[in-house]
Amino acid sequence: MNYTIKSPSDIFSLIMNVYGTLEESIQFVSDNTALIPSLGTDISTLAGEVISYDAALVVTPLPPKPVLITPASPITEYTWQGREGQNIFDVCIQTYGILDEQIKLMNDNNVITEY
Repeated sequence: MNYTIKSPSDIFSLIMNVYGTLEESIQFVSDNTALIPSLGTDISTLAGEVISYDAALVVTPLPPKPVLITPASPITEYTWQGREGQNIFDVCIQTYGILDEQIKLMNDNNVITEY
């Protein structure tokens, strides 16, 4: 495909405009060696020039995914054999990977605490 350069500021901005990523920088230069012999080439005078690029290499950015404030608790459907000297906090980390599930662990295993 072809792309007409519009007032370029630098080679990397141009590559980002065409591909959406800098991963194809070398491919971009090799496809356009007549106008851009290297990544260090001054492209400020190339406005209006037409360059070619491989449309298959264009990256379509994905929309950002929502970020959870608190990570989801891991699902655990296995047993854990406690070891001598290990406390409930250690077991909770080993089974759930997070201390937020300590009460659930104690309730699920009929652990009675004395106050």
